[in-house]
Amino acid sequence: MEDPSVSVNVEGEKKEERKWWGEAVKKVVCGKDIHPCPGESVLAYTDSDHYTYFLISNTTCFISSSAVCLLLVSGFPLDHRFITWLLSIGMCVTISSLALTCMFGAQMVTPDPVWEESTFMFQNVLYIWIVLLGLVALVLCLRLFAWNKH
Repeated sequence: MEDPSVSVNVEGEKKEERKWWGEAVKKVVCGKDIHPCPGESVLAYTDSDHYTYFLISNTTCFISSSAVCLLLVSGFPLDHRFITWLLSIGMCVTISSLALTCMFGAQMVTPDPVWEESTFMFQNVLYIWIVLLGLVALVLCLRLFAWNKH
């Protein structure tokens, strides 16, 4: 019976053995002519500009949502206005970056003829979102400044 952990060696690849916590770990090392290497994103090679924007917005979404969760479980008083304002701004950043992540992801995987026809719709939705986000941010900031004056 063969070991199920043995991987197939694709032509042009070589295996490199390293130690991790005392156990041998095999890592696939690609030759210079093989792109993408197994396990790497194909879209990072085919559409690198949009993939970079996708990663930035996705990372922003993850970090801001993690910060909101950390604030919620850390024991800060939720009846304090500054904490409530901070959580609201954090959620605005999270939802906005999630929307951008969705848009960049859709843009990378949608065929060009279909994407070109739907660009107008995405632009309108993005403009509406920016206006709504601006209104929410304005109201939140005005409430914070009004609270600071009293």
